[in-house]
Amino acid sequence: MFCECHDILVRYGRTVVLDVQRLAIPAGHITTIVGPNGAGKTTLLEVLALLRRPTCGQVSLWGRPAEASDRELQKKIVMVMHPGYMFHGAVWHNVMYGLRARGTRRSESRLRAADALKMVGMSDFAHRNVVDLSAGERQRVNLARAVAIGPEAVLLDEPSANVDTRTVALIRNLLRRLSQEQGTTVIHTSPGNSQLHDIADRVVYIEAGRILKSDERPSDN
Repeated sequence: MFCECHDILVRYGRTVVLDVQRLAIPAGHITTIVGPNGAGKTTLLEVLALLRRPTCGQVSLWGRPAEASDRELQKKIVMVMHPGYMFHGAVWHNVMYGLRARGTRRSESRLRAADALKMVGMSDFAHRNVVDLSAGERQRVNLARAVAIGPEAVLLDEPSANVDTRTVALIRNLLRRLSQEQGTTVIHTSPGNSQLHDIADRVVYIEAGRILKSDERPSDN
């Protein structure tokens, strides 16, 4: 099991934005979290990525009680935000960033960054300045940066929003490969029906910060 959440509560001031009594998400599969804007999808991802400490409640990751200060667990997870942050400079620099931040040797970082760029069809863009990229190309750089790290879990906030059809197809194939070939846990959010729903093994529905239901479903994997 990737995560088990019990009695998770997150408040912004006096406002409750997340109130999850129980949620379990299996490891090595693709899970879609569906809900309208403001439903608490991003906040839930931040809690699971150990980027936000809940007001109260317990989160376990891979069977281990998790805290926001647990660096060992944090290194196993990467969260891809939308639209994501780009550092000034070349695509190559952006993809290398996460590897260097984790202390990966430069020679290994270069090899892993090159492999990641190839996986997202961006090998020819390595030396392109990120300011010249389209929205779809920027999202592909975000994905390459995440993949290069080799995480055990990838959490994506609305990865198919405002990108072109080619990028959506690439995201579909990439998430399938991560799950099927590498056993990576993949969790992504969506405001409604999207072109990524049919690859999900499980769909979790959330509204007003509460989990409505969680359905296992056959996928086209």
